[in-house]
Amino acid sequence: MMEYDNARDILRAVRDDARHRTARRFFRRFCDVAVIVGLVNFLLFLAGAFYFGGDAWNGKAEAGRYFLWGYHNGTKGYIEVTKAVFDYSKWHVYTVMVTWPLMLLAGFASSRIKRRSHG
Repeated sequence: MMEYDNARDILRAVRDDARHRTARRFFRRFCDVAVIVGLVNFLLFLAGAFYFGGDAWNGKAEAGRYFLWGYHNGTKGYIEVTKAVFDYSKWHVYTVMVTWPLMLLAGFASSRIKRRSHG
């Protein structure tokens, strides 16, 4: 009877270890995907700001006219854009504000998980 209990304890430990490894692997992959999404989102934001000549975060809307603030034609200032471009830029800034800190946290968590699994 004692051997039976020891075998059950060993099987339980193996099963718990397998669950722990699976959860760790899933979380590490999730963190890696979050880092990639955050970087791609930030690069797309930079590309959009470069293409449109600025961003809506520092822009303004006055009397039905919409302006982005940034560099264009070698100078810094406002450039008039359509409402659609202004709204796109504004919402893209908001997504960067969310994904950038999450990307940093996910990168930190992923590096900790990798370090623990190798050490």
